[in-house]
Amino acid sequence: MQTALDQSTIQTLSVSGENVFYVDGLMLPEEVEHFSKVASSLSFRRAERSHDGDEYSSFSTDFQVEQFSSKVKIGRVSDELINNLYPHSGYELYRAYINMSHYGDVEYPHTDCAPDDDDITVLYYAHHQWNRDWGGETFFYQGQNVVAAISPIPGRFLIFPGAIDHVGSVPTRICKTPRFSLAMKYKAKNKPVMNLN
Repeated sequence: MQTALDQSTIQTLSVSGENVFYVDGLMLPEEVEHFSKVASSLSFRRAERSHDGDEYSSFSTDFQVEQFSSKVKIGRVSDELINNLYPHSGYELYRAYINMSHYGDVEYPHTDCAPDDDDITVLYYAHHQWNRDWGGETFFYQGQNVVAAISPIPGRFLIFPGAIDHVGSVPTRICKTPRFSLAMKYKAKNKPVMNLN
């Protein structure tokens, strides 16, 4: 049986000794455009914070986890990626939400879990068009240095351990459209969820 992964190429890079994966071509162009329209129609509120001292919360909106993997194709593809890349780990989705950022917003480098946890984050870039000049890259850090940057190509999936320091950069001044990133966070089954926000 052919899967979505059979028709795509998984790219791998190393950050702090951990594998970071990104995958294009899992969603059809019309699916990318449709979900971007869905994202644009949602209600967002300034609720997402990178850390406890973050005074500049960003726009986000959450999905119901119980239905996300079964009713949204992106959720099903994300589950398939997790099962393919981490076949013996038994991960389950515990949160799914979209971040929306514009020029002038503030984002801080952060981790998605405690350093000793083995949570996995899957990002999906949910805007339907993007120009290289608009910025918006996801940067990965080692100490004070940026060691990798992933462009927010529409329809791209980015998969990485949540304990890696990273930031989704905000769009540049010339960008007139929001940067949408759908975050799907996974934890090994039977492990408690720690809220870092």
